[in-house]
Amino acid sequence: MMAWEKIPEDDTRYIIECIYMGRYAKVSAVDPVTATEVSIVGDASRSKKELERVAVLKTGVCPRQEP
Repeated sequence: MMAWEKIPEDDTRYIIECIYMGRYAKVSAVDPVTATEVSIVGDASRSKKELERVAVLKTGVCPRQEP
């Protein structure tokens, strides 16, 4: 884990969807509090937990879009 990466330490929950397509995996994560949704595409040989972690971290990096 890099120094700037911070997994929330509170009891935050995320909605996560993983779709595997051959050598690739698409992981989508939604923060239900902020309604921020992000997707990543990664190597399907990586662990599901690692791919989910990257997607969850990305929810905190992406700026919130106002409607």
